[in-house]
Amino acid sequence: MPLRIVLQSGVKDDPMPLEKQACYASFHHHIERMKKNVKAFSDRRVFHINSTAVGGGVAEMLSRVTRTMNQTGFNASWLTLNTEDERFFVLTKKIHNFIHGTGPDIDFSDQDREVYESVSRENVESDVFRNEISNGDVIVLHDPQPLGMVVPIREKFGSDIKIIFRCHIGLDEHNFQTISAWKFLKPYINQVDHCIFTSPEYVPSFVKNVHCTIIYPSLSPFNPKNQDLSTHEILNILIQSGLTEGDESIDWKIPYEHKVKCLFKDPMSVGIPFSPIVTQISRWDRLKGWIPLIKGWVEMKRNIDKYSSDASEEGKNLLRSVKLVLAGPNPEAIQDDPEGLQVFEELTVYYADLDPELQESIAILSLPMNNVTQNALIVNALQRCSLVIFQNSLREGFGLTCTEAMFKRIPVIGSRQAVGIRLQIRDRIDGRLVNVQDSLEIAQVLADVLLDEKQRIMYGVNAEKRAIDNFLVYKQIEKYSEVFQKVLYNNGEQNYNDNDD
Repeated sequence: MPLRIVLQSGVKDDPMPLEKQACYASFHHHIERMKKNVKAFSDRRVFHINSTAVGGGVAEMLSRVTRTMNQTGFNASWLTLNTEDERFFVLTKKIHNFIHGTGPDIDFSDQDREVYESVSRENVESDVFRNEISNGDVIVLHDPQPLGMVVPIREKFGSDIKIIFRCHIGLDEHNFQTISAWKFLKPYINQVDHCIFTSPEYVPSFVKNVHCTIIYPSLSPFNPKNQDLSTHEILNILIQSGLTEGDESIDWKIPYEHKVKCLFKDPMSVGIPFSPIVTQISRWDRLKGWIPLIKGWVEMKRNIDKYSSDASEEGKNLLRSVKLVLAGPNPEAIQDDPEGLQVFEELTVYYADLDPELQESIAILSLPMNNVTQNALIVNALQRCSLVIFQNSLREGFGLTCTEAMFKRIPVIGSRQAVGIRLQIRDRIDGRLVNVQDSLEIAQVLADVLLDEKQRIMYGVNAEKRAIDNFLVYKQIEKYSEVFQKVLYNNGEQNYNDNDD
């Protein structure tokens, strides 16, 4: 079945109404600024289109952006492109990897373009598209997967529909792969009305002839992944998801039918929430730096005396007892990531080769994806139980897992190589940045952060303020409104400075 509706226009079922969100002093100013900018668009329909409704930061962001847009006065919907042609998602995963500068030195073929355009046309010719979309609408195509739809849309509507390409990924350097990917996408990008990128470094040179804006991704403070959780709520989530022992009959909002699975061991043996943990939560993707992180972890664990020479005995005991939690979605549940299962299996093999005492200090968790709310609450609870959140990505378009932890005052250690993480974390102010391939540096910085509680608190406080000021959904919708103004009512100049630092 092609194009699907995820959220219909008019849906406003946010966990908290916007007027109540505005009662919070931290958010009031940002909400009022956002509301001022949307009044001119109440008669316009906006359609966000991406490739999946679950798994990954884009899907999560579209859920909150669409709902908040509707509460603000927009008429917004969220659709997902779909196909039964498995070649399409293999191709778009290759495009994704190439934009990040990785993959074989094999260019795209005519058959690749045929598959890409065939699936794009299939979705534009679907009943959903025909019934939902008409002249005067605005379509936002998120990432390369739905970008090919611009061709049949232009054939059908000409310039009567405004089309925006919102690219969440990119790389700040060029090689065979990046050049090949952008060359493949160029004919489609040249037909859109406007482009949105996350960082100026991500914008390919030919886009200079197309109006372009920089907008940061964002989070919603009241959705299940970021909402405040009391101690008893955290415990209930951990019990219901199978991460700790307790009475499952305790009253809770939603019974958890599907449990967290832990590789080679009982999830309860990890000791959450009673044992100190360092956590990384991501897709099962080689670009997330899973194995380099484990190497750094092993270096620290094998040389505790070296990395805690000036620490108290209490500090040394912390390094001995702390555990590493690597968590990601059930790898069989993410449609648009065919490599996920393969990467998970590679990680399994690497883990199995470790010494037993090192295996004991590492937990690899597969999080159920059957219920989006429950998955989000599990992630929320895991983050709040963590002393430190790690994001060891070799490449990261933005990295909302960092943003989520920053908003929760959890100190973050992130990748110096990933532009998206550098946009968020100022080293030694909001957290720490490391070379993701340097196991010695990972071990040293991790030990330093774990052993200095005052430093961790400072990073957390600074990070929370930075997240509120720059990375909330209200700021993103305010910037979207400015883009719609350019596209619908004037032809403003390129703008690479639409975000305050």
